[in-house]
Amino acid sequence: MKAVALEKISMFIDWPIVADTNSVSSDFVITVLGQNIFGSTLEELYKDKNIKHKKVTVNYLTANQIPGKCDILFVSKMKIGDLKKVLEFTKGMPMLIVSDTEGFADEGCYVNMYKFENKLRFEINQKAMKDAGFKIDYRLLRVSKVLNPVIE
Repeated sequence: MKAVALEKISMFIDWPIVADTNSVSSDFVITVLGQNIFGSTLEELYKDKNIKHKKVTVNYLTANQIPGKCDILFVSKMKIGDLKKVLEFTKGMPMLIVSDTEGFADEGCYVNMYKFENKLRFEINQKAMKDAGFKIDYRLLRVSKVLNPVIE
């Protein structure tokens, strides 16, 4: 469910415009940082699919590796201190930071996935996303728990 949710979430989010065209990949890159909870599901699921009209590439890094350019950075099963280092390193980069760990949206991840009543739900840190230049469709906000809401 989480692997499919990455595509669904991306449908309702606009990434910031990047002035440096060298930092834009021709592929839609998903990087999993920390524990790989997906196995080979991401590769299998996205081998013939596109996200944002781009071919999908998947990378896996351990928690102590530094993420390169990517569109979605999925941080999984890491310590809060390590997450804070990742958030500081990625500040200002046009990567959607997604997690599946309780409390990570409060710490600054843009989207956190969690299970409630046997369904996959989302927490959105709206202020963090807005500050990073992401635009969120109201339909995603309507079905999510919104943390740090932004009044416009």
